[in-house]
Amino acid sequence: MPNPSVSFNETLKFLEDVDRAERPFRTKNRMEIFGKTIYIPLIYHDQAGVLRTIEEEIKRCWLEANWCYTYGFFQASIILDAITVELLIERYIRAKDLWDEYESVTPSNHRTFGSLIQFCKDRAYLPSSVIRPCSSLRDLRNEAAHGGRRRKILADNPTEFDFVDALDEIEDVSTLRKDDLGHLRLVANTTIDEMDLLYDENTGRFQKIRYLKKYARDALRLTLIIASTIERVY
Repeated sequence: MPNPSVSFNETLKFLEDVDRAERPFRTKNRMEIFGKTIYIPLIYHDQAGVLRTIEEEIKRCWLEANWCYTYGFFQASIILDAITVELLIERYIRAKDLWDEYESVTPSNHRTFGSLIQFCKDRAYLPSSVIRPCSSLRDLRNEAAHGGRRRKILADNPTEFDFVDALDEIEDVSTLRKDDLGHLRLVANTTIDEMDLLYDENTGRFQKIRYLKKYARDALRLTLIIASTIERVY
């Protein structure tokens, strides 16, 4: 239910402020992937039935993964990449009339991305050039979904705050503004969630942690590799 204490115009103004603040970073994200990942893999529009349905799901998940990266939702982007690849493999297996075999050897409550990869690996239905990046993408997906690596590091360093891992990126979000006396000051862009802000005492500048961004970029790259390789062996 809408919150009656917040008007439509107030909500609109808030979102406009956030969009204005984040626009340069979103532009940078888009430029990082534009021309590299904006591509719909393995879509054959002459298909019908379940294959056509899977293809539409592939298209939707892949586009959402790209937009999530653009808007800085890197965790979601990784998970959507994994879903895209899982659907690509399912489509491949179904088109080769191997789905019944997969179902016969894999209980319904154990049919996962990992079991699908293992099935194709054990029976050599897909080459290692597909299996290897699939396994890597599964690992990225597991970290995005469960955070095992980050949790372990934080458990080993319980006093560590504002932890930045190698899989994260840092961006400067300082903005020059005039204070009440008219002096220019470097301040953090206040429309950005303060939970993700760091302050560098040496430079006096504010930075934002972009969690899992490096993993998200790797996930997009791996998805492209997998999709293009499956097309070649199709």
